[in-house]
Amino acid sequence: MGNKNNVQRVQKVVEKPAKSDNNQTETMSQTIFDNLIWLGTEEAVKYLRKTTNALRIAVHRGQIKCYKWRRRLYFKREELDRLLESSINYGGI
Repeated sequence: MGNKNNVQRVQKVVEKPAKSDNNQTETMSQTIFDNLIWLGTEEAVKYLRKTTNALRIAVHRGQIKCYKWRRRLYFKREELDRLLESSINYGGI
């Protein structure tokens, strides 16, 4: 314990991305999802921009098809895209 003075602490330098326009952020998040076929619950929530509870309610109502493996829900990205495309709203409401 007497070596406290001899111990050098190394600090990690974490580069934070510069605050830029949202296009770069959206492009980066889009490239993350481009390579994924299966999305976990948290990834699907980010992809759909909904809450976890809203996603689980939609699954319970049968609006979104999910697959369960080892007590976890997984979603196909193509099916989430199909869901978003089928929910186009033309009009005022």
